[in-house]
Amino acid sequence: MTALSNGIEILSQQRYVIMPVLDAISQGNNILLNRLKSSLVRLLDMYNHLWGGVKGL
Repeated sequence: MTALSNGIEILSQQRYVIMPVLDAISQGNNILLNRLKSSLVRLLDMYNHLWGGVKGL
């Protein structure tokens, strides 16, 4: 879970760098950008669900 947490943190931070670049080069074709955004949202939701499902002893 620690490795997954570190990966999600890096991905979340890089999202703010990647998205503007993809938006700038897409030239009105936002299909790839929209697909990437929705994939990131789903990934973060799944991560949050995993952490929410852990119960203490």
